[in-house]
Amino acid sequence: MGGGWEYVFDRRDCEAEWEDEADYVEGEEADSMLDLKKPVQLRDGREAKILMEDNGAGVIVGAYKMPGSDLWCVNYWHRDGWKTYSGRINPSDLINVPQRIHQEYWANVYTDHTSTLHLEKTTAINCATPFIKARVKVVIDCEEGEGL
Repeated sequence: MGGGWEYVFDRRDCEAEWEDEADYVEGEEADSMLDLKKPVQLRDGREAKILMEDNGAGVIVGAYKMPGSDLWCVNYWHRDGWKTYSGRINPSDLINVPQRIHQEYWANVYTDHTSTLHLEKTTAINCATPFIKARVKVVIDCEEGEGL
């Protein structure tokens, strides 16, 4: 394979990924919203890449980077990114890399404990009522899906 990537094809050389009941998150179901046009990783955060999207068998062939190594382990996932069809979250599921959200707003805070949120400071100034108590900058910096 080209591109300077070194792949491991012998599963014995890859870290153990056999179905281990202890790896599942009890009570949580895996989602199936995988966008193959966006970057991917394993659910536990390990770096991954797609090598073949559709091979007619309904699976994704890809590779994940082995921890503490420059080697990549070739593996496969169901077309929705699940490692298994148990419906439960597995650390080895393939997911899209969470996108970072960075947004700034201006909030007008009023004496009656209400507030209004504005995209620009000038809008917050122009929309303020005489009952304004404070105007604060609100910065949201998180990963997509955080806190849900």
